[in-house]
Amino acid sequence: MERFDAIIIGGGATGAEVARDLTLRGLKTVLLERHDLSSGTSGRSHGLLHSGGRYVVKDKESARECAEESKILLEIASNSVHLTGGLFVGISGIDDPEFKDQFIQGCRECNVEFKELSQKETLQMEPFINEDVETAFHVNDGSVYPFRLIVETALQAAQLGASIRTYSEVIAFHKDNMAITGVRVKDHRKGNIYDLYADFVINATGVWARKIAELADIHIPITPSKGVMVIIDRRLFTRVVNRLRFPANGDIIVPHISTAIIGTTSVSMDSPDECPVTAAEVDEMIREGAILSPFVKEARMVRAYAGNRPLLGAEPGEEGREISRTFKVLDHETRDGVSGLITITGGKLTTYRLMAEKTSDLVAKKLGIRADCVTHKTKLPGAEEHDLNFVEIAKKLKIPWLLTERTIGRWEAAAKTIFATMEENPATRLTACSCEYVSNAEVKYIIDKMWAYSLEDICKRTQAGFGICQGGLCTLKLAHQLFEYSKDNEIADIQKAIIDFIEERWKGTKFVLWMNQLRQELLSQSVFSCVGNYDQLHKKLLESQE
Repeated sequence: MERFDAIIIGGGATGAEVARDLTLRGLKTVLLERHDLSSGTSGRSHGLLHSGGRYVVKDKESARECAEESKILLEIASNSVHLTGGLFVGISGIDDPEFKDQFIQGCRECNVEFKELSQKETLQMEPFINEDVETAFHVNDGSVYPFRLIVETALQAAQLGASIRTYSEVIAFHKDNMAITGVRVKDHRKGNIYDLYADFVINATGVWARKIAELADIHIPITPSKGVMVIIDRRLFTRVVNRLRFPANGDIIVPHISTAIIGTTSVSMDSPDECPVTAAEVDEMIREGAILSPFVKEARMVRAYAGNRPLLGAEPGEEGREISRTFKVLDHETRDGVSGLITITGGKLTTYRLMAEKTSDLVAKKLGIRADCVTHKTKLPGAEEHDLNFVEIAKKLKIPWLLTERTIGRWEAAAKTIFATMEENPATRLTACSCEYVSNAEVKYIIDKMWAYSLEDICKRTQAGFGICQGGLCTLKLAHQLFEYSKDNEIADIQKAIIDFIEERWKGTKFVLWMNQLRQELLSQSVFSCVGNYDQLHKKLLESQE
């Protein structure tokens, strides 16, 4: 019988951080995720590191949390979190000029640092911004690469002794009268079902927390709120740019490396698994994004995607933007008379560490453990200082300097392991993804160490397949690496992995197929059909499933 101090359900940012926090406090923990890490809301955000400015007028509690936590994340996760700076801009004739005073007052009340800028200063900072900008403020916004942040959080927990189990779905609770004593788990990779036991089970499933709680006959009022985002092929701004108004659809553009993300909508959904993208929503993002920068309409639309936010306290049909983005830790012993179960939900990606801290504080208190939280001063793997020079390494290994630069940018100090592999095995120096400059060595690194079992897993960790070709030119090369470096895959498994990955890419590209992106998709389909015969393999796979 496997027994732990704590079982954490949910492999998003909060669940991974709870595992890290509790393990740092000396507890024996296991993390269970039904899909891959970051496969839910955490991996489907626009990747904004909140200064708090977005909430200073209507949601001051969330604003204060973001203002404080963003500073901590910049210290402990430097390779996944970047301080780009941010602007809040009011467009003449469109945005309400009276909002300016409310914004200033809110920033002061919430300790959000800001600086007012002139129109000239704003246009010098961001030449592609709408020339009709009338009012502007600079804040400390930034960008987050959530996939890497979550994997490295889980990696540190594992290094400290936690058990990280992806593709492991909780299908039932074990109960002793009114106490939760464990869970029943279905392993989707191996096909078996097994039981785990613990003093506490932490429900950190975010927007799915309501469904998990229902397994224990507990009701949590959570409504999924869908947000649709569009990725464009250029980094129009060096900083995050927000509209100076109450949060609304399409009012923010977040820069990410060489791309940018326009977001987002807020639509209440009936189910957390229901998260469709519509052509109308994509059109709205482009139309609203063009108000911030007319150059949006000249950009190439690479992909559209959506994620559901967990809005705690909301009931179906309630307007999402009117609900606070703060979080709650629910002790079901005091709330519902069911001991051994704690739920953490709500919040923002920026506040995930704080959410985990408060959850872990409650667990420690109930277990009678005196162990303070240290996650705010414990750097994640790769965030340590290093002296890696991408030019010198490129010369030494005789590879493109962009390859070494991007590798260091993704992994910082941890890139030493990847370069060591290249030195030992020259074949691993080859480029697997030319859009994002990902090497075979990097693919091997994440397969060996970071629970990457599919092409989608590889791509989330390395960004391979996320460029303008959306996997059209790298999928087959990545599949070869998956077959070579993973231990359990047969040829048929790899073929299915390729089909699954093509389908996943198609979900996001089908709404932006015009001009160059349409040409790109036609090229990709030709490659897969002619080189791998994957159109016919896909047809046979569908027939076998009927």
